[in-house]
Amino acid sequence: MDEKIIVYGMSKKQFPTEQDLIDYLTIGLSRDKKNRFRYTQCKEAHIIVISMNGLAYGHLTVQEKIPPSDDDKNKFAPVKCTYLINEAIVYNNHVSLYTDLGIRVEKFGTPITQEQFVEIQNKAGLSHT
Repeated sequence: MDEKIIVYGMSKKQFPTEQDLIDYLTIGLSRDKKNRFRYTQCKEAHIIVISMNGLAYGHLTVQEKIPPSDDDKNKFAPVKCTYLINEAIVYNNHVSLYTDLGIRVEKFGTPITQEQFVEIQNKAGLSHT
């Protein structure tokens, strides 16, 4: 079975600084969100690459995609889909998706191939949870 991999871009409104995004991936997702990634898009995905300003910061391994609960809607009003996450990885080196790999992150998510995902991981170096 081919894994579906998508790149979602985060906004400065969601994460004003790079550190806010990293903190969300390393601490906030598991502690505050109970491994629930709430998002405004609802695409099928096994892996979600998290980017901001054209840089890949890490990725999420998706366990399941579910409709948002009332609690999800209360915590993030524009939510359209909730992804239950098995693992969040933060890259040691942020990867310039367009400059390094020619991947342009579109407003509604950008699907990528397994080969492109491997390239991202290679350029990211070692990663940590």
